Amino acid sequence: MGQTDIITQLQASDFTIDPDQKWQIIVHETIAPIEARLTKVMNHIPREGNFRDGFSLTFVTDLKDKYYLQGNYQLMHPRKGALILFMVPIGPDKDGFIQYEIIFT
Repeated sequence: MGQTDIITQLQASDFTIDPDQKWQIIVHETIAPIEARLTKVMNHIPREGNFRDGFSLTFVTDLKDKYYLQGNYQLMHPRKGALILFMVPIGPDKDGFIQYEIIFT
C-alpha cells in the first residue's frame, strides 16, 4: 500500500490522544527529529461529496524558540509508520511550546 493510499484511508479514529505517547516530526534528514504530542483531534462538519469526514490534528512540540514554516514533513505514526503530511505552525500553546496543525478533508 502506497503513501497516498494510507493517507486517503486515515480517519480521526486512527489517532488517539495519549499524553505519554511521543510522536516524531522529521523536518530534514540533517536535523534531529522534533518530539511532539498529539493534543487535539477535532472532527469537522461532514460535507456532501467528500469521501471521508474531515478532521484536524494538533500537535505540541518540545520547541519554544524555533518553528518551521508550513510544508510537507514526515510524521512518525505509532501504527501507520512514516507519513508525509502538510503541517502548519499555529503558534505557541499556553506554556510557550510551538504547535502544528494537520487538516484532512
